[in-house]
Amino acid sequence: HEKEVNSPSLSVRDRTTGNIRELSAEDLVKEINDATNGKPFSKLNSTILLSRRPQIMV
Repeated sequence: HEKEVNSPSLSVRDRTTGNIRELSAEDLVKEINDATNGKPFSKLNSTILLSRRPQIMV
């Protein structure tokens, strides 16, 4: 666990090949954006902060 915290790279399992690769956070974001390019994307319709989400009492 400490190795991952102190390392600038992330261990990422590629689901297509099953291999584990070391990627920087920027490379991981770029790879995800490339893989999802041209596909529909919409942001979440709720706020990120849990405290600001509506409370539904049943």
